[in-house]
Amino acid sequence: MPMSDLGGKALVELLRSWPRASACRVAFSGGVDSTVLLHLLAGVRWELPGPLSAIHVNHGLHEHSPHWDQHCRTVCRDWGIELVSCSVDARPVRGHSPEEWARTLRYQALEKQMTAGELLLTAHHQDDQVETLILHLCRGAGPAGLSGMQAWRTFGPGGHGRPLLAWSRRGILAYATGHKLQWLEDPSNADARLDRNFVRLELLPLLRSRWPGAGATLGRVAELQAGANAVLGEVAVQDLAACRGDVPQRLRLAGLAALSWPRQANVLRHWLATLSLPVPGRGHVSEMRQQLLVSRPDASPKVAWPGAEVRRFGDELWAGAPLPPRDARERVSWCLRESCDLAHGRLSAQPVVGRGLRRSALEGDKAEIRFRRGGEAILPVTDRHHRALKKLLHHARVPPWLRGRLPMLYLGDRLVAVADLWLEASMAATAAEPGWEITWHDNAG
Repeated sequence: MPMSDLGGKALVELLRSWPRASACRVAFSGGVDSTVLLHLLAGVRWELPGPLSAIHVNHGLHEHSPHWDQHCRTVCRDWGIELVSCSVDARPVRGHSPEEWARTLRYQALEKQMTAGELLLTAHHQDDQVETLILHLCRGAGPAGLSGMQAWRTFGPGGHGRPLLAWSRRGILAYATGHKLQWLEDPSNADARLDRNFVRLELLPLLRSRWPGAGATLGRVAELQAGANAVLGEVAVQDLAACRGDVPQRLRLAGLAALSWPRQANVLRHWLATLSLPVPGRGHVSEMRQQLLVSRPDASPKVAWPGAEVRRFGDELWAGAPLPPRDARERVSWCLRESCDLAHGRLSAQPVVGRGLRRSALEGDKAEIRFRRGGEAILPVTDRHHRALKKLLHHARVPPWLRGRLPMLYLGDRLVAVADLWLEASMAATAAEPGWEITWHDNAG
């Protein structure tokens, strides 16, 4: 794009079209892209929706990192812009891509510097968008991945904007040269062993040698995919409303069965995203269809991937984070006057009259918490006979994977209560007798 099209006025109009911000914070690396962005905004700072400042993140990966930090301080001082500098240890971690790990730490550091309503601005441009599109394409991404980077998104307590997405790297360099700006060159950008650098240095020049307008064309592809993804999102919201169970963590199979398979896959991904669970890959979504949607109603199959698992119970799907193993031999002493925080949930007791666990039966308001080992039985308040806990749990439709997590209250070796589900009849408070009403909250929902 011609240098004349890259101007502060255009950026002001773009920023005003986004949700109003209380301040503008530029992620300033000292490289040419962020230098141009900061220079443009500095020239129109009085027209911005809020005060302008910069944040520099020192990754500590290069021997010249202290020099880069000082360069950013000098530029901001000369331009009269407040700078916050912070450091992260971005050395590669086993199992993570060095590029992705550094990016994750960088955004974590940037988010920590933001307060409510502020807008983080990064200098991603059209060429970055094209590189992202190609990388996602090579990884088999769908419309969400192929839509690339969005111009604006929510981020931490505020928003994240990319105001230069419409401008090319060539136009940004022309602006920097024309205004005699000084910027840093990161030597790692020349390392073609890194995926993004390979696309930038090897693949894109080859594409442009054959199709000169490939950059702009691929940018339009990302825009079209973003539109398609938005439509899929709207459909997913409607489908989820028709399929959701009594609580957000559950999905009704009858609602899913009324949808085509592509819409089933779409709403499953959306459902898991609303629960802030890691999005499943294509293989896991396909496995859900094979293992969960067509299994027997009395089966309890599970599909799991790092950070999430989905199970079937009866005519519903249940989703959540993986459940840690439990030691059935664990015993915990509990004074009912205080809540009891367990690793997987919380027990609490409220003093009441005429119901609940008879207070006079507890010495010092204390009981012992144990967990199922098999063979337990109890005489419920509403029953006339002792019942096997296994049968009670089955009739109450408690999912099998949650049954071993239910805390059971014992006085000596006598089972007197099972969470907040059943109370031993002989231990129930009479009409005018003080009692404890027990409440159990399982972190798994």
